[in-house]
Amino acid sequence: MSLNRISLSIMIELFTYCLRRVGDTEMRVITAWELLLTSSVAALACLAYSPAAPAQQQTRSPEQTRSAAAPGHQTPALPASIAAADICDVKPEGSACWKELANRPGCFFWNPVSGGNETVTWTGECKAGIAQGRDTLTFAWDGGRAVDEGTIRKGKQQGRWVLHVSNGNEEVGAYTDGKRTGRWSIRWPDGSVGEGAMVGDDLDGEWVVRLADGKAETRHYVKGVRVAESKSTVAAPGVCKPSEYAADTYFPKPAFAGQTRAPVASSHVSYKVETVARGLVHPWSLAFLPDGRMLVTEKAGRLRVVSRSGVLSPPLQGVPTLAKFPDGDGGVHDVLLDPQFAANRIFYFTTYEIVPGQVIEPNKPDQPLKGFGRVMRARLSNDERSLEGLQAIYEGIGGTRRLAWAPDGTLLVSTFAIDAAPAQKLDTNESKILRIRTDGSIAKDNPWVGKAGVRPEIYALGIRDAEGLTFDPATGVLWETEHGPRGGDELNVIRPGKNYGYPIISYGREYSGESINNGLTAKQGLEQPVYFWTPDIAPSGLLVYRGALFPEWKGDLFIGALATQRLVRLQMRNAHVAAEESLLAERCQRIRDVRQGPEGAIYLLTDEDDGQILRLVRGP
Repeated sequence: MSLNRISLSIMIELFTYCLRRVGDTEMRVITAWELLLTSSVAALACLAYSPAAPAQQQTRSPEQTRSAAAPGHQTPALPASIAAADICDVKPEGSACWKELANRPGCFFWNPVSGGNETVTWTGECKAGIAQGRDTLTFAWDGGRAVDEGTIRKGKQQGRWVLHVSNGNEEVGAYTDGKRTGRWSIRWPDGSVGEGAMVGDDLDGEWVVRLADGKAETRHYVKGVRVAESKSTVAAPGVCKPSEYAADTYFPKPAFAGQTRAPVASSHVSYKVETVARGLVHPWSLAFLPDGRMLVTEKAGRLRVVSRSGVLSPPLQGVPTLAKFPDGDGGVHDVLLDPQFAANRIFYFTTYEIVPGQVIEPNKPDQPLKGFGRVMRARLSNDERSLEGLQAIYEGIGGTRRLAWAPDGTLLVSTFAIDAAPAQKLDTNESKILRIRTDGSIAKDNPWVGKAGVRPEIYALGIRDAEGLTFDPATGVLWETEHGPRGGDELNVIRPGKNYGYPIISYGREYSGESINNGLTAKQGLEQPVYFWTPDIAPSGLLVYRGALFPEWKGDLFIGALATQRLVRLQMRNAHVAAEESLLAERCQRIRDVRQGPEGAIYLLTDEDDGQILRLVRGP
């Protein structure tokens, strides 16, 4: 785009005039980019947001309001992060400063608005003087600050944007040619979340707002104006109580586009939810027997066989007694059938219990106690009442979580620790992905076999707590989902010998709110997650869907979310997340495990005292 001296001067004046007239609306988001457009477009935009007369002015909804600067204050100081030498004042095209701005990879623009109310700082890429690529727009004024991040193409906001507003709001949605369009979501500082449509820059139509107090409101807007008489307040069910950290406003910058907060997916697939069984006590995992029945684990330390019609067997005999933690943690976790189960009836499961001999302080359920994990192998008796030939094929300090089959028939095991220290240590099995043979021996081609001081079963390190682990049979990719600390839950592709960074790098924080390693999120030699979530979703259970019942979902990832109480679908494209969809959020159930049934239905376990097996099938 070519900008001459006259159009630049006109646009600056229009920009200042618009900000004075629209006051505390979100005009400043759009107008900042109009500095890159022609003066005629800027004039039309200003007129569109300016009322014909003060008496007829309509008040925009509070959800869209940014903090306004008080008039009469002095111009804010130049941001410390930008050196004075990097500033190009608005000057005519052709000046030395403009040429420098257009020809270097990073562009900086600083504009103290008339009256000293606002400083706009833009960092991004310039191509021939036009903003392009990944950009960050920062507004700073007396008493407020806002940061917007997204993509600019030909000088206009396009695609997915995340707006971090000065009043604590987080607003996520899409732009088309510089205008907000389609479905947007707004998260308020109190943890309430609203979802609905934007037309231009206005809330329009029906918005569903999930309040922090466990209620829901259906609000109706017409061009940004709330229609009061259409308000209805209903009590949950159907509206989940926000998780403890739902109101967090820590949003670290991703390493690449699409690494977090992907566009909202909507496949328009018609499905219904069937309850197959209930009465399980915090079920953790299930595996399908050859005839379609299910072998299910319960965190309490039990295994049961569940019929296709949902009848629960008595607990199987022969399961080892496990010493539980004061907070109730521990028990039986994952279960995995041997590939030859139909002939040998062998299966594997993981357990976690407290290390004996530790001093347990009364009335202190969160004390740091060491845990002990095992991978167990057993045969299901012919009468399906007990376990036979039970043996621990692997055991060690730290907890064992998930099991997965590698294509060569070896077992992959995820482990965790109660603190961050072991994740980077190669002399402990904690917070790792391990690879062993079915008899517990070490796979001879593991990355660190034969190296002194290293546990030879380690396959990958720097793992905090992986509660999802599965190979995609179509691609051979090993997918993993991982609990971050406070925020920073991850989706990873696990490769042998790689370091996944925790706690050197993390997109989360300590539970206290303090940063981890000074907030470092990337470092050479450490793997980046394919995708991450802030705030937490607490991912548990992971499925790559390859069934025929839902061809629209083939190749997508399904993840159980404990904290946000829903099923997450990730639409995948070339091993990257193209879009994200929340399913079953209205049920407010913690989803512990996700499996594909023999008929192509999707089966879920809910983590509850009265745990259920749910089934997603086609239907209205």
